[in-house]
Amino acid sequence: PSSVPLISKDTLKDIQNVENVESASLYLFRSYADNIFYNNTSLNGGKIYGIDANYFSTCGYVIKNGRGFADKDYSQFRKVAIVDQTTADNLFAGESPIGKTLEIKGEPFTVVGLCAKSNAFQPVINSMDDYYNFMSESSGAIFIPDASWPIIYNYDEPQALIIRAASTDDMTSAGRQCADILNTHITSGEIKYKASDLLEQAKQLQELSSATNQQLIWIASISLLVGGIGVMNIMLVSVTERTREIGLKKAIGAKKSRILGQFLTEAAALTSLGGIIGIVAGIVLAKVISRISAAPSAISVPAILFSRM
Repeated sequence: PSSVPLISKDTLKDIQNVENVESASLYLFRSYADNIFYNNTSLNGGKIYGIDANYFSTCGYVIKNGRGFADKDYSQFRKVAIVDQTTADNLFAGESPIGKTLEIKGEPFTVVGLCAKSNAFQPVINSMDDYYNFMSESSGAIFIPDASWPIIYNYDEPQALIIRAASTDDMTSAGRQCADILNTHITSGEIKYKASDLLEQAKQLQELSSATNQQLIWIASISLLVGGIGVMNIMLVSVTERTREIGLKKAIGAKKSRILGQFLTEAAALTSLGGIIGIVAGIVLAKVISRISAAPSAISVPAILFSRM
């Protein structure tokens, strides 16, 4: 884009020499990549990255099958690609992606590797909040050499920089120092680089999740209140229509507590049956939506039991 300069190797070296920066990588990406096909199967909503030789080591990716990018892939502008497991599942339906040819905006790219996050970079999931905060992209990702990026996207995307800090405590300071180095090489006053702190993003997601949970609790409370009023009205009509039956039971010696217990049992059976139908319908719909949208779903048994108490 106009007035956005390319980041030079000297600038990248200055960034790599920043204290508490273990490694750094330059890359280009599109958060929503279209026109990606394998035969008649398309990948919708996936991300595509144009990466340098340091990207995988910086971001903690490892090659599970095939190979990574070689030096000749960059120097000879080869049209090769590496995919993650989600992309492989969506496009190749269980087949090995190695050697297959993808079509990206009409250009053929040969898949040479299958990658995944290394165990050292996998987040620790202790709750549903952690799961949603660190959930990976559901539509998958494709990686190509940054030298081959202009073949399909010309020069429409600015370079991005990602760094790996020595520790979580150093992330904010290291990010700011790197952003300052980048901004010193920009002559235009309209363009500024800004550091993005993943911990801050996770905190914001947690706050958003808490607010959403509170709203859901209020909605569920109102639903329970409305449902309780509905059950009360149904049982009131039931008692009114069965006045003669109640009188007959009293005439043959039935106690008031027994009659009350009968109606309460009927109300409990009615609400329990409705709850079971609702739980089953919710689980089935969650699975159907998960299958259609490729978004993961999780059923919380404690939440189900708590809602029935």
